[in-house]
Amino acid sequence: MGGVKFDIGNIVSYKNLLFRILVIQDYQHLVIEKLEDGEVITVDINEIKEVNSKECRDIEVVNNEKLLNIASKRFKIIEPYFIENKSINQIVISSGKSRSTINRWIHKYKQSKNISALAPMPHTGGKGKNRIQKEVLEIMDMIIRKYYLTLQGESISLIIVRIKIECNRHKLKPPCDSTVRSYIARIPAFDKMKKREGIKKAKEKYSPVTGSLEALYPLHIVQMDHSKLDILLVDEDGMELGRPWLTIALDIYSRMVTGYYLTFDSPGAESAGMCIATSILTKEYILQEYDIHEEWPIYGVMDTLHMDNAKEFTGTSIKNSAKLYGINLMNRRIGYPEDGGHIERFFRTINNEIKNLPGATDSNTLLTSQHRRNSKAFTIHDLEKWILTFILCVYHEREHSGINMSPMHKYKLGIEGDRINVGRGLPKKVSNQKEVFLNFLPSIERTPQRYGIQIKYLRYYSKEIASFINKEDKNNRKIKLIFKMWRNKTSPIFFLNPNDNQYYEVPYSNLTFPIMDRREYNLAYRKAKETYGKKLDESKILEGYKKMIQIKDIVVKRSKSKKRQKQSTIQEKTFNDSVTLEKEIQMELKEFELKEKINLEPFEDIDYDAL
Repeated sequence: MGGVKFDIGNIVSYKNLLFRILVIQDYQHLVIEKLEDGEVITVDINEIKEVNSKECRDIEVVNNEKLLNIASKRFKIIEPYFIENKSINQIVISSGKSRSTINRWIHKYKQSKNISALAPMPHTGGKGKNRIQKEVLEIMDMIIRKYYLTLQGESISLIIVRIKIECNRHKLKPPCDSTVRSYIARIPAFDKMKKREGIKKAKEKYSPVTGSLEALYPLHIVQMDHSKLDILLVDEDGMELGRPWLTIALDIYSRMVTGYYLTFDSPGAESAGMCIATSILTKEYILQEYDIHEEWPIYGVMDTLHMDNAKEFTGTSIKNSAKLYGINLMNRRIGYPEDGGHIERFFRTINNEIKNLPGATDSNTLLTSQHRRNSKAFTIHDLEKWILTFILCVYHEREHSGINMSPMHKYKLGIEGDRINVGRGLPKKVSNQKEVFLNFLPSIERTPQRYGIQIKYLRYYSKEIASFINKEDKNNRKIKLIFKMWRNKTSPIFFLNPNDNQYYEVPYSNLTFPIMDRREYNLAYRKAKETYGKKLDESKILEGYKKMIQIKDIVVKRSKSKKRQKQSTIQEKTFNDSVTLEKEIQMELKEFELKEKINLEPFEDIDYDAL
């Protein structure tokens, strides 16, 4: 996991130039010195970038006299090629170097225009590096997992003996004793105690104390939960969409909101993952999208994430993602509602504020008939901007009774410190925004077929997954690949290539199929599955999607007609109107189908523009 570490003395990139951090001025600003000429400037941390691999190499060479001398000598050999137009043959003869070596040096210099490219690459071994054969490493992992990380865990001395016996059996050179001991020492203490003494003892020793959840510094403990908001939302055409779910992550130390996710879908692994990703990343992309000119300085990987025991918080997907970023997951104690007190208080606060908005429901579905006709109802985009404005302008700035100061002031205190308290310093900044989101999206495993892969009767194909068709794993079983569905669209999805651990876009195999909103597609999928059962295919889902669009068009048309007629008596109608409305829609749909005679066609013959 890459990122920027804001430590004094670290080298960073600013406007594609290299700088050294001199002073951490406050939670938002750094004083940095340009390496090239010593110029000192103050910058916002959001403008600082991670040093890329080429820049890292330049720094390494410039600061290593031995490497710099070697690079300079090599350049002197090839310099006549650039200055005197000498041929490669002439340089080979005069230098005594091979033709391939001269060609390689010339190519490297042409690409970089910097002599640092000619320095030899350092050895990959050394302290902290793994120089053990892959087969030996697999044996070590197997023996340690089977005999050491168990409730009856054997001693390290016996583990070393077992590893030697197994290596000799496979005619491999066994690792030395100190290598095995160092390897075991690098196993996280929490994981070690969890396997050898049980999860209860591990949590008692290494997890933060629950109940009051006292955090020692910003991002020490972040609490996350969901709540269904007491407001009915509509789409851009005024069609009612229902009540949304809000997922919130709250920093226990400062009470700052670290991240959020707003959706109509019921809570799941995606909501949890998107909220965590938003927490980790800096927030300028959100503020720009909603044109909000306020501060939201909190970002970074939390030490511990505290959640309840819902399925989405205990599943494999979130566990794997948290492990990737070194996040300790801690679930609430069953039967201790006070463990979630901080975040539940926040939800009470925000729902109390929502009562004043058009479309507010007061958590009573029987009252929704009056609100659904409110011409000033919010869309999900409207509500999201309202929530962000409330969090940043009101909640973060007003005094919180639990900490006797505002969350913003408490956060600044935790980062910068004061005469009494030592600040934690700026958290590491994770650079690759898209990678963070994809890492925290729920995973879908599929075995590639000749047509590609299929998810909910939608087929996807790309050249990247084609190379894995009919491939087998080490157990001679067809290989399964990991895919991620990107937020709210049905295409493209993303494929995690196991060869380079990079994500690649995978579009529909049928490129003429329309890209849909995932929520609407899931609704059409469920309805089609109920109707057609095992005979379900893409065309049946598309038929359901088409009918949904027809219903929407009918209701929107009626709504506009009623507005033109200025029927002020709408507010006096009762809940029974919804039943009448549904019957009218069904009748109009039947008339529409008789007129249009909807026929299912092969995908390649469908005129999608007509939908």
